[in-house]
Amino acid sequence: MLDVKIVRRGEIWQYNPAIRDYTDDDVFHAISGTPTIASDKLRLNGDEIITYGTVFQFGSLEFYLTIPAVPTTGDVRQFGFKNNGDLGKMIFNITDTDFTADVYDAAGTVIGQKTIDWDTDWTAEEVRYRITWDERTICFAIDDVIVARFEAGFDKEIIDSDIMNKFPMNGYLKNTNADNMDISLINYC
Repeated sequence: MLDVKIVRRGEIWQYNPAIRDYTDDDVFHAISGTPTIASDKLRLNGDEIITYGTVFQFGSLEFYLTIPAVPTTGDVRQFGFKNNGDLGKMIFNITDTDFTADVYDAAGTVIGQKTIDWDTDWTAEEVRYRITWDERTICFAIDDVIVARFEAGFDKEIIDSDIMNKFPMNGYLKNTNADNMDISLINYC
C-alpha cells in the first residue's frame, strides 16, 4: 500500500537530483518514458513523470530547469501542479510555439489561460519557474517576475465554484520532445 504524504504551505519539500538518484516509484512515477540522471540533473527526453507518494496543498512549487530550444512546432512541454486522477492542474505549458500559464478545473476544462512571451534569455539556460497557489489566487513567475495571475471570486478570472482549492496536487513534468529538458532542483514551500 502506498503511503501518501500531503505537504502544505509552510512545510518544505525538495528534490535535488545531485543528491537523490531517479528510481521509478521512489520520488516520481514515470507515466511514460524512462527519465535519467545526467550531470547531476534529472533529464526528461520523451518522458512524463509525476511525484509519487507526495502531494502538495497550497504553497509554491519551483522548478529549476533548462528548456534547450525556443518553442517551435511539435513541442510539448508541461510542468507544474497536476492531480494524478486528472482532477485539475496548474501548469506552464509549451505546445508548438505557444507558451502559456494554464489552470484546469476538476473536469479537465481550461478555466484560465494567459500567453507568456518567450524571452530568448530562457533558451538553453537554467531558469526558475514558480507556481504559487493559495485559496483564491494562482501566480506564475519566471525568475521572480510574475508572468500570469489568476484570482477566484466575483468578477474575477475564475469563478469560485471552479477553483480547485480542496484537491491536493502532485508535482508534474512532461517533455515529449526528443531533446533534453534538464531539471537541477525542485522546491516546495
